[in-house]
Amino acid sequence: MYLKDHYVVLNRGEGNFGLHSGAVLLDPVKTSGSNVILEIYNSSDQPVINPVVSVEVYHAPRFDIEQKKALQARSQELFSNLSKVYQQLDDNPNAHFSSVRPTTRVSVSGRSAKTENQSLLIRPFGNIDAEIKKLGSKEHFGYRTVNQAIRKGDAKADTLVMDHFPSLPEHIEILARIQRLNIQRIVFRKATPMQDFFLPSEAHSMLETYEQLNIKVYWYNAYLDDIYVHTYKNDHGYFIKKENVDRFLASTILAFYGSALEMSDEERRKITALVERMTRFFGHNVGILTGGGEGVMGLAADVGRSNNCLTGSAYLELEAQPPKVGVDFFNTFQEKNRHNRQKWFQVADFCIFSIGGAGTMEEIGIEVCNLKLGIRPRVPYVFFHPKYFKSLQRSSRLWREKAACQLG
Repeated sequence: MYLKDHYVVLNRGEGNFGLHSGAVLLDPVKTSGSNVILEIYNSSDQPVINPVVSVEVYHAPRFDIEQKKALQARSQELFSNLSKVYQQLDDNPNAHFSSVRPTTRVSVSGRSAKTENQSLLIRPFGNIDAEIKKLGSKEHFGYRTVNQAIRKGDAKADTLVMDHFPSLPEHIEILARIQRLNIQRIVFRKATPMQDFFLPSEAHSMLETYEQLNIKVYWYNAYLDDIYVHTYKNDHGYFIKKENVDRFLASTILAFYGSALEMSDEERRKITALVERMTRFFGHNVGILTGGGEGVMGLAADVGRSNNCLTGSAYLELEAQPPKVGVDFFNTFQEKNRHNRQKWFQVADFCIFSIGGAGTMEEIGIEVCNLKLGIRPRVPYVFFHPKYFKSLQRSSRLWREKAACQLG
């Protein structure tokens, strides 16, 4: 098997013929020879004749600076044009409700299809000034609700622009009209009417639906002063700049867990050395994923960025931990969705746990339990501290001994 320009991902699980006990991703930079060994084990008590595994072979994307510049230029054009559109919505909002009836009359958490959400259908590329002039009037610009925009707007336009991410009733309206429209993109700038940055739990389910419908969702994020496209990796979505999507999909993701508090100089030195060694080993296609705070998380992200790695965060709304911005990919979660947010760390190929408090221990418990239940993909867990995890090591030894007694 010669993998100079390709990489192989093993389809793990009994339904895919076998389980792999080691690496999941075979990096083309490291496996450029003709001998690639796959270690396979049999978890049953039955002998396996001629064992096989199911694999998927992908072409390794090459770094193309011209393509990246073209994507950057297109993203800048989209961001600039949308800035003009949102400025018009702010300066000349439509203050009138029309008599358009929603498909359903349900109300969820005080929001319905009649709730105000300034929206319009538009063609965002090309001569945006002419497009704005065509869609506007002296009195107002756009529509007061999503329902009005999709029923009275330009049916041939390919982009639905709205003030905030759709609520469940608005989502129903969009799906009900989707076959009659030409929507290829949805753009929003706020998570909710009252919250700019942190998405509610139902938003992530809606994002999955739009992905299945092949509708790209863009976040015009004034807080980060850029535009990001929602992209899936390992069944979990993150917002990322368009020019970094291919690199993100091909990257080996290292997730770092730990305290947001300051560390000693010795702890900082060890974490820095670990990140540098791992990034050198895996090559330039590495992403560092954290919870978006300071301490261990901030240090890992800073060292990764200095080594030309992608950096990302699964931000959680916490008053005591403001988000540390400046990452390449991210997603956001409201405070009450703490446990659901943990699933987004399943994008990682390695989980590295460092010294932390109750929050870190809770995350370890969730991850280990998910691994035991088969919810979490089989990836290496690294507990990185000489003394802090001694008690956990003793506990895991007791777990294994108890499991061995039950099987015996």
